[in-house]
Amino acid sequence: LGAATATSVTFPAGGNTAFNWYEQGTWTPADASGAGLALTVANATFTRSGRLVLARSDLTYPVTADASAAVIGGFPYTIANDGAAPITNQSAAFIGGRLIGGTKTMALLGAAGAASTNAANSGGYVKFSAVYEV
Repeated sequence: LGAATATSVTFPAGGNTAFNWYEQGTWTPADASGAGLALTVANATFTRSGRLVLARSDLTYPVTADASAAVIGGFPYTIANDGAAPITNQSAAFIGGRLIGGTKTMALLGAAGAASTNAANSGGYVKFSAVYEV
């Protein structure tokens, strides 16, 4: 699991394999924009039940002028398919997140679904809950 810490339960053999995995723990969100930003993480937890993962995080972007697309990485499991994640933020720099299938990343989106930049989120607070399939 890399940086994640977890507690897990394995169910007896012969059960429905789609539901035979339960795990909960912490994970470490990280900047995946390529800018090498140090995010301040206040809380990051996950719960996996079968093939579904609920990943939550509260983090703050550093003050930056970097114009790269804002991307958060380090999710505890690889995301199976593209999806959406609701986000709470302290400014209007972005309005949602796009989970990127085949990766452990989420791109932050601005108005009309356009990519949000690191500079637009400079010093901003991000809180999200993402549910995805592994």
